[in-house]
Amino acid sequence: MAINIDRSVLVKQFTDHLLLFGSTGLVGSLTLNELRKINFHLNNSQDIQQKLDSCQRPEVVNFRFDKFIYCINRKIKQFCNAGDGQFTETHGFQILKYNKKEYSLSKIKKLPPGVSTVSDKSPIGDDLSISKTISIKGDYIEEILNFCIDKQRYQVDYVSDSAERISLTFNIYAIQIASPDSRKWTGLLPLIFSGCVNIKSKAANGIMETRLPPLDEIPTMICALGSSSSGHPNKTVDRNYADHELTFQLVRVFNNCERKRLVIITTFNNVLISRIFPYFRTKSKLEYDLQYKLSPRLGQLVLLRPGPLVGDHTDLKERRVTVKHSSNLLKQILYYKKCCFQCKLLLFKECRRTGFRTKASEIIAKSMYRKPGSWILGYCLPASKVAHTAALKAVEPPADGTKHLVEIITSEEMDNSVPS
Repeated sequence: MAINIDRSVLVKQFTDHLLLFGSTGLVGSLTLNELRKINFHLNNSQDIQQKLDSCQRPEVVNFRFDKFIYCINRKIKQFCNAGDGQFTETHGFQILKYNKKEYSLSKIKKLPPGVSTVSDKSPIGDDLSISKTISIKGDYIEEILNFCIDKQRYQVDYVSDSAERISLTFNIYAIQIASPDSRKWTGLLPLIFSGCVNIKSKAANGIMETRLPPLDEIPTMICALGSSSSGHPNKTVDRNYADHELTFQLVRVFNNCERKRLVIITTFNNVLISRIFPYFRTKSKLEYDLQYKLSPRLGQLVLLRPGPLVGDHTDLKERRVTVKHSSNLLKQILYYKKCCFQCKLLLFKECRRTGFRTKASEIIAKSMYRKPGSWILGYCLPASKVAHTAALKAVEPPADGTKHLVEIITSEEMDNSVPS
């Protein structure tokens, strides 16, 4: 007797874990936003194709990709919108090959967090973006940490010339875990990712739990730490601590087994400058230590060396100043004067919040981007291009048969490789 198999209920699942430090800073927040976009993952067709090729069951036509991004921050930060769910353009994406047939992208649909697709039992519930706590206990550490979950869900359909379909479901989870004192992060990291910590959240059918993976199961780490995202609260952070000591110790804890990958933004981009300024000497030392003082050695080390960054360290919504209009000339002049005063006041507040050097760097980078002489500063570059490169290097499939690979990507290379 022939047995009919309902192909619609068969699902092949793939899970990826990624650790991100510095997600509240300029480059880190942009990197996180890239990783939450469906277009970013669809453009990474090499990874999708590699996973489809690994499927040994030709009757499977439904695939699920669970992407977990774990962010360790000093505080919970509100996420920006990763997309409005309206996707009308399906051209420009790579063709996928499956069962000796070629499939083209047909439809992308953003799903509400609570909507399930075929045989989709999501490991995390639907109560999202609400701060909760988890208890972390160790021999010398006992902490109650806030956490927050954001979930993006997408249904992506591909169709062949003979009208056969394959369906890809993407569940993208961004999990923020907040510990205000960065000096405790190195001790907390192996406890948070010990394989014994469960996160509870509400779902339609009650309370659901998911286990945070052990550190061995997280192959990739992105580090975009700076003094603003790694500093101790209410204190001026020592730059050597933020730019070398903390980063190196976190990488050492993360690198607890073979073939780990680290993508790090070092901002070390000019040999001459690195010998003159202490900041760049520190970055140079960090690069050296990451290559030669870790045991075991990293399987892959990607060093991003941007120059001064073009971007805003403050929320653009906070910088909006509107000018009132009046038919009376004297009133209009007063309105302009008031607007100028508000602009100066906002600039002063930004300088106090981000620091004068950071604000000056923003202004210089914006004015010198792609201008003659930019190379003297280390080649100014939009922060969005650094973020895209960092995200791309973190999710690309590892090179086969390559051990201890060190890749250095300069500002100019990032500027030329990432479309504007």
